Amino acid sequence: MEAHKSNSSSSSSVEGFCDFCVWKRWQPTTHYQTCQGRANEIVSETMRTKGGDYRAIGEDAKRQILDEFCTDPNLDEDEDDDASIRQTATRRRKFCGDCLWKGTKYTCNAKVENMVDVYSVSRDKAIEAVLVDCIKGDDTNNASIVAKITSSTSFIAISALAFLSAITIYVLLRIGRVRDRVQTTTTSMKSKLGAGVIGLAFLSAIFGMQHQSIATDTRATTSSQKSDDAHITICNRRLYLKNMPPLPPNLEFGFPKDWDRSFSKPGGAIVLDSEFLYGRTGNNIREFFSAFDWARNEGVGLVVRERGFPMDKPLNELFMGLRRSHLENVLGFTFFDHVKEDYRSNLRSIRTGKLFYYGRTMKVLNINQTKSRREQIEHRHYILQEFYRFTAREMELSENRNNSLARKTMLGMCHSLRAIFGSDGQGAREEQLRLLGFNRTITEEYTAIHSRSFEGAGIAMMEKSEQELGVSAAAYTDLPPQMVKDLLAPLEMNKNSILLITDGENTRPIENLSSDPIIGPRFEVVPPEISTMISDGMLAILSTVFIGNPYSTYSQFIAQVRYALGIGPSYLFIKMDNDTKKWTAFCDDEYCFYNFTLGWP
Repeated sequence: MEAHKSNSSSSSSVEGFCDFCVWKRWQPTTHYQTCQGRANEIVSETMRTKGGDYRAIGEDAKRQILDEFCTDPNLDEDEDDDASIRQTATRRRKFCGDCLWKGTKYTCNAKVENMVDVYSVSRDKAIEAVLVDCIKGDDTNNASIVAKITSSTSFIAISALAFLSAITIYVLLRIGRVRDRVQTTTTSMKSKLGAGVIGLAFLSAIFGMQHQSIATDTRATTSSQKSDDAHITICNRRLYLKNMPPLPPNLEFGFPKDWDRSFSKPGGAIVLDSEFLYGRTGNNIREFFSAFDWARNEGVGLVVRERGFPMDKPLNELFMGLRRSHLENVLGFTFFDHVKEDYRSNLRSIRTGKLFYYGRTMKVLNINQTKSRREQIEHRHYILQEFYRFTAREMELSENRNNSLARKTMLGMCHSLRAIFGSDGQGAREEQLRLLGFNRTITEEYTAIHSRSFEGAGIAMMEKSEQELGVSAAAYTDLPPQMVKDLLAPLEMNKNSILLITDGENTRPIENLSSDPIIGPRFEVVPPEISTMISDGMLAILSTVFIGNPYSTYSQFIAQVRYALGIGPSYLFIKMDNDTKKWTAFCDDEYCFYNFTLGWP
């Protein structure tokens, strides 16, 4: 039992606590919650009302719910008892992966893989958690599978075909000439035997097909398959987990464990001003991330209000499924109405303008950074991956909720993609595309270009950056066709569709690209009928190649998301190579990208 013991202790400092078990074994008709999730809620509530050391509070929370079906099933009273080891092994051999979990449409394998993906537990632990409802020989589970198979149309059709085939063979053999009765009898027996074999083969085939159809509804059943197949789906496009950067290992209670989140330090925690907004959506998401940087750097709590910044804008504009309990437990900030009265008078209100310039202020004033650049990047990976997990789940649920707010939000976010590629992601009709103003069908793999116009200070910033960084201001104001060709040719993307997302104020990029003999036949401008800031953003995020504007915080956000979700490449920094006379992208790795963008403007 030593292996079981080490397994358990690695996931919790409280002996015997089972983080993956189902708290109180709630029924499938109610909210499903693990014991770790329940412990997270207790920690958040205690931190809000009383404060203190969250690690100690976390251990107390685990002890508090140990008797509520949160004891590790791998732990036995006598760890040295060989009989208990054999009993555990025997119990796991009874696991029925193809049985239907708790009478739902999901197989037990699907439930196990979901727990592995969502709660990052081992497959063995997940099996233990669901085993009570997934035992081989369970009449209910097995009967449900048999009923599903035998009631299928394909089973009936192929069974009938097998029977007719057997009769045909039998008749053909009987009408043939035979030399003697013995040979006739032998032939008859052979024909019947052949018919039986053929029938069994057909039955085996259909059973295998039905078994496979059930199995393919589940997530992968081995670690190698899981790494290849596990994914989330956004706007009918799959994003595979294997392509995403791995999350840092130091996560506890849903947020980085090295963040103290203190409310009692001198100066107090940070509360975000919810009314005053500095800039548009790209600025706002940058300010949201800067708030995390500020709070984590000082080791203090981060407080937000339910309305205004950042909840109404930009978070609920850009993402779906953001519930208060998830945000507090998973991301670690606290809603204002959950802050203890004693701490409210000590909160520091921070305006978004200060947050926008936080990176530059830290650099100019030489303020000590307690977090490395790599830790900042990993923290953004964590936040963005969680936001899009929430969004993917909510999108999946909203598909069957006609006229619901969630479905309307999903349709708005995916509007451009659904209009271009069809509501099922399989491609829109050519007639539909022509009505929208497209001249041709859009290829599945495509390049998205974000064109943004600037005035006054924006132009001055571009000229200064051209001198300091070497980027070409003309590359973003004019979008020379040769620049696009030089970037796409090495990727063999110059024969695929090129979609321009633009505010329409600067028409030079449209004129340049549409008139080029090579780019023109593949170039389209996303029409205003389907163009919104949010849906265009999703179109760019999910593109095969993204060419953005480094001076646009919205382009920066799109690139951030693509890095966090493992989508690429993304080109923001472009210049003319004086030696080769070709346009080239530089600073296209994530570390360089963040070094530039976190210090701007």
